[in-house]
Amino acid sequence: MTWFILSALAISALCVFVLLHPLRRSVDNAAYEREEQNIHYARERLQELEQQLKNAAISATDYEALKLEIESTLANDIMLESETAANDASTSQANGVVIALICTLVPFSAAGLYLITGTPAALELQQATVAPHASQPSAEDISTMVARLEQRLQQQPNDIEGWVMLARTRLALGDYEQSLNAYKKVTELGGEDANVYAQMADAAAMADNGSLSGRAAQYIADALRLDENQPQALWLAGLAAAQRGDQIEAQQLWNRLLPLLEGSPKQQQELRDIIAQSRAAQLGSTTVANRGAPAADNAPAANNAPAPGADQAPAAQAAAQAGVQIRVQLDPAFAEFANPDETVFVFARAKSGPPAPLAVKPLRVSDLPVEITLSDADAMLPQMKLSMFDEIQITARIAKSGNPVAQTGDIQSAVAQTTNDATELIVLTINQVVP
Repeated sequence: MTWFILSALAISALCVFVLLHPLRRSVDNAAYEREEQNIHYARERLQELEQQLKNAAISATDYEALKLEIESTLANDIMLESETAANDASTSQANGVVIALICTLVPFSAAGLYLITGTPAALELQQATVAPHASQPSAEDISTMVARLEQRLQQQPNDIEGWVMLARTRLALGDYEQSLNAYKKVTELGGEDANVYAQMADAAAMADNGSLSGRAAQYIADALRLDENQPQALWLAGLAAAQRGDQIEAQQLWNRLLPLLEGSPKQQQELRDIIAQSRAAQLGSTTVANRGAPAADNAPAANNAPAPGADQAPAAQAAAQAGVQIRVQLDPAFAEFANPDETVFVFARAKSGPPAPLAVKPLRVSDLPVEITLSDADAMLPQMKLSMFDEIQITARIAKSGNPVAQTGDIQSAVAQTTNDATELIVLTINQVVP
């Protein structure tokens, strides 16, 4: 919002300068310059007369007569300049009134025109939802801004930019269905765009509890139809393939996305980790499928001894069902830097294994403090579950931008080390700012 205001002021100042340029010439300076020219010319003529007198080119009588004529002419010119300056002063006074009117009317007219035809509430919403280090508005303040924007859109239903801002804000606040409705209005107004459809797919998936089939799948297809390299659509399409168990297609889609993230090294590395995790899941699934049946047929039966790993299976299954008990809380010293509607992600990663998250559970700052269970039900990929790794690392992070990938300005907890069958409560206190 600050940059918008500064840009608007700069443009207004430039317009005022252009309009005032013909009027800003100084009358006093002009009169002074003419007077100086007359005096300079008179001095030159007197020097010439003195030189002629010395050379006996003219007589003393002629010298005095010509000198008197030059002085009289100079006096008359100065009197005429005084009268002209008086007339110019009145013109300058009139110009001053015009200048004052221009300096007043142009900025205020521009501001009034923006208030009538623009969407000022969108600027307030953008400042409230984007600035991570600014003083955070309350939930009531944001609700008021949203209401003002919606009222503006009722009066100006064809304002595409206003609908886009409303859709993004609703998505950030977790109002996924309302966000979808706003995005649909954008497409109805002719705002069909790959980025819009990708956002719609994200909102539909969140509204459908993370499912990327149905509505989300159609929006993903629409986005890739308009732009086959739309980054968010490629990511969601790969995630949808992984949900279906098609790891090969997921890897192909994410490999297409990798070079598009060159400007975001953190996200690019995160995606490489996820691709590696997908490959490991693919290989693990293939290995189990190839040797699972023969192992049952060839199991030793002479002494009815259990097959290798039989003792561990119930333990893993119990761990998968029980999960890890976690308490997530926000340090009171950081409460003023967190908005109640911001998303909190709780991650679990393998201590020795793929660095990409094994399980993720989204929360809200308004939910804190809260006790949750992180289990295989929260797995990012079906083939890479929490119960498959004995030692895990758990952390919680407030995503100021709503992006699961860590960004500068996010607030997070320290990493807690535990095991997948731990029974004690893991406490995560969010009290560190991501540099």
